[in-house]
Amino acid sequence: MLIKFKSDDPALEQSIEILKIKYRTTAAAKAVKRSVYDAAKREIEIEILLAHNESMQAEIDRLRELLEVHRNTKLDTRWRYVR
Repeated sequence: MLIKFKSDDPALEQSIEILKIKYRTTAAAKAVKRSVYDAAKREIEIEILLAHNESMQAEIDRLRELLEVHRNTKLDTRWRYVR
């Protein structure tokens, strides 16, 4: 696949030059292609981490509720379960 960039925007030209340096290539197309792949990979990793974060938050909430139940339980009821 051949990708050509034609733009008079100096910011785009500068961004492409930075990508070329980052990915150690002289071709703008290769630099942009690698950048797109990296962005897609990061997006997947972010989704996985967000799901993990949500799962951990649910577990924290469950444990907080359990602690609250434990605090509200009378002392004699606790001793019955210990024996």
